[in-house]
Amino acid sequence: YKINYNCEDSAGQTAYPATRTVIVEDKTCPTCTIPGSTDTITVEASFPYHEEASTCTDTLDGAMPDASIYGTVDVELTGTYVLTYSVTDKNGNGADPAQCSGVNENHRSGSHFTKTVVVEDTVCPSCKFVQNQDLEIEASFPFADNFKADVKCDDALQSDIVPVATTFSNGAKFTGDLTKSVGTYTIEYVATDSVGNTNAGGNNCKQVAGGPAAAQPVGEYTRTITVKDTLK
Repeated sequence: YKINYNCEDSAGQTAYPATRTVIVEDKTCPTCTIPGSTDTITVEASFPYHEEASTCTDTLDGAMPDASIYGTVDVELTGTYVLTYSVTDKNGNGADPAQCSGVNENHRSGSHFTKTVVVEDTVCPSCKFVQNQDLEIEASFPFADNFKADVKCDDALQSDIVPVATTFSNGAKFTGDLTKSVGTYTIEYVATDSVGNTNAGGNNCKQVAGGPAAAQPVGEYTRTITVKDTLK
């Protein structure tokens, strides 16, 4: 804008006109509010992640559309993901925050900001008998624990986890040949996922994401073997 100044003396003599040039420019970056209540959030693996809308404003343009989001979150793969949010006003401020000369430092970094999303696996795996949970066998006859066919173990991220089988007799670990002694035995199948969550007690994983720390009920991952001597 040009402002012209003119004046004259009492005799009516006019001065040479003076001109001032006023440049109105916009060098203030727009600002945005990061979606959610914190810069870093933690989400459970394999559960849907929904991004909240951002709120962006500019001193000249006023309310602006939501920021563009650069980066993705893969909930099927544990790890740390950084999302970058960017918005640019009508005069191009925002594409390079270093060039903005806003009225405060918040404008300098306000147009490009990040949110860290941590995807973690805290859910217990579980085991389910698809057949033959409890068995009765004849003493002295060969017995093969076909648990790979009878028991299926998995969790939200892994399928077909192979459990570790441990035999107990009267609550004590049993390593002998159970077919040699009439009685009742318990075989426990413990599945452990790639990050150490197990279906057995004593761990801090969750049975349901967001639920209390818990493990699978014992009766769901154990089988009872009853050895009998019925032959004469």
